[in-house]
Amino acid sequence: SYQLRKNIFNSIFFGGLAVILGWPFCVIILIPIGMGLIYDHGLFSCVKNGIISLFIIAIPTISCDSFFYLPSSSLSPNQQEISEENNGEGPIYDKNIKIPKIVW
Repeated sequence: SYQLRKNIFNSIFFGGLAVILGWPFCVIILIPIGMGLIYDHGLFSCVKNGIISLFIIAIPTISCDSFFYLPSSSLSPNQQEISEENNGEGPIYDKNIKIPKIVW
């Protein structure tokens, strides 16, 4: 709808947001919309608005992913305790956890 109203920035921004936060395969629908935007507004305008949208979407996404998914250290607190019990030697396993064996 933003494309039909000639609002190029919102069209690119919400299209990119839909791909990142929603469903990645909606990019298939956005290909003809992008081709129409390039035809109507030119390649430079589309690339400029795409780069601005990229930074607006990427900065919060990367910061949230870094905060929630990157570990603060390579070992969890439980693994650190076990490593300290073994004087830092040998494999770091919690012997109380039962791991089922998968037979192929």
